[in-house]
Amino acid sequence: MLERTFLQRSNPYIMIKAFKLERFINNHHFQQIMLFCLFGYVLFKESNRYIGDIFQSCVVVGSLLAIYVYRKYFFQDKIFLSLIASIIVSILSWTNSIVSDPSLAKSSPNIGFLGNLFFFIMIAYWLKADLKNIRTFLFLFLIGLLMTLFTHSSDIVLDIYNGFNGERVDFNFINANHSAALAGCAILLTSYYEIKTIKSNCSFKSKLLSVFLYLLITFPFIFIAIVTKARQVWLAIFLILILYIGYEIIKGGSFKKKIAIILSFLITISLVSKISVIEERINTESAVFSAISTGQIDTLPYTSIGTRLHFWSEAIPWIKKYPILGFGEDTRNLVIKESPNIPEKVKASFSHLHNGHIEILVSYGLLGFSLLMFVCVTLVKSAYSVRDFDQGESYYLILIFITYFIIINMFESFWLFKTGLYMFTIFCAAAYSLYLTSSIKRFYNEK
Repeated sequence: MLERTFLQRSNPYIMIKAFKLERFINNHHFQQIMLFCLFGYVLFKESNRYIGDIFQSCVVVGSLLAIYVYRKYFFQDKIFLSLIASIIVSILSWTNSIVSDPSLAKSSPNIGFLGNLFFFIMIAYWLKADLKNIRTFLFLFLIGLLMTLFTHSSDIVLDIYNGFNGERVDFNFINANHSAALAGCAILLTSYYEIKTIKSNCSFKSKLLSVFLYLLITFPFIFIAIVTKARQVWLAIFLILILYIGYEIIKGGSFKKKIAIILSFLITISLVSKISVIEERINTESAVFSAISTGQIDTLPYTSIGTRLHFWSEAIPWIKKYPILGFGEDTRNLVIKESPNIPEKVKASFSHLHNGHIEILVSYGLLGFSLLMFVCVTLVKSAYSVRDFDQGESYYLILIFITYFIIINMFESFWLFKTGLYMFTIFCAAAYSLYLTSSIKRFYNEK
């Protein structure tokens, strides 16, 4: 149990109440209940939002008690302070919109758009740096994803059939990009543990069996990533694969090993690129790429990539006009609605800019964008600082996820969408738990 140094020199009555509260939240049975709620959250948040919200509410209540008890630590924790900063940024951005153009401004600020991104702190606390709990939590994320697509799909068998026949499938879950983004997370997660197993010291037979099981688990997510035809997910996985290969080559090893890695990569890319669905999707926008070379954005057709480029171009004046604070949480919609250049039929079909980073800039300015980048860097540095305690598992997981998340946000709005929030929460919680738990213990033991 953590030390109760924050109780020193307090009113005796308050000390007794606080002591009882600390004992309550550190009670084994209560912690098991909270862990159960975490598992319920990850399973049902996307598959059945009503049930998921019940579990999430329980986590919030229990976590607020823990934050109160260990408030001295939390009020010096960089990530928790970033949560407070996100609330301030939200209010400042809204104030800027009221001052600049009251007719377009919201009636009140919405601190949830940025603030909700920090829910992972609460989950990280209750995972308690227990690798068994963390791995179970991540495995349930995989189950939860399959449950999500199964429960949202109006006919899962037909969707699978259509996918095998080359049609783009979204499983009736928001849109295909969101299904693909979750599947991409799952592919990277299982691939990491597969590589970790291959590099382990266990017997060849055990490795072979483990790799077979990982491939079996990964196959449904590869299928989802292919049939949803989301190029940003393919690009993100491809770039991460290149970075990994570069890392392995730079790290060293025998010449034969390096050649084997490069050949395996080239063969895999060659085979994947020949899949008709992928080949067709890559070639779809050839006309747009030709038009881009002329530098005339205004003449681009409103295809998937063309529409994005039009939206991003329209966002530039907003970023220039409100560079520091942005114009509030719903500016992404205003950029489209207030544009004199975008056709009405396009305005009726879209309400966001299909680029999470640009949406943060128009909504919260450089201040908000810098805050999120600071959080990402801090999470990576925090996981790196405790890498010796889990063989770098937290570090590699968060490094892979942050890289993936930054790339897919270049083409879709995951920073401010529920799907992106869900992904961010799961992986950041898993990666931050070890650092948070060890830091709290160290903070109170040093008092």
